[in-house]
Amino acid sequence: MNVAALRTDVNRCRAQTCAQVVLAAARQEHTGIDEVTLRQLSMLRILHAACATALDAFRAADNPVDAELVFDLERMVERTRVELERFAKPS
Repeated sequence: MNVAALRTDVNRCRAQTCAQVVLAAARQEHTGIDEVTLRQLSMLRILHAACATALDAFRAADNPVDAELVFDLERMVERTRVELERFAKPS
């Protein structure tokens, strides 16, 4: 197996493990919610954390990244935050 394929496999395992941890936490936090909704909520949390972390890293390093990328990340953080708040509101 070449190095690139090995890295891909490792990253896939990390993503699956991360998703499993988030899903388990969501199950404990949100009893009575169907599995599909829990998966959507978990993916939103992962997406929000990834985008927010990327923004923090770019800003902390004073990295002159593409302004459009930063703008897109800021929009994604805001959009996922709004969606997560929507899940938090009782129906």
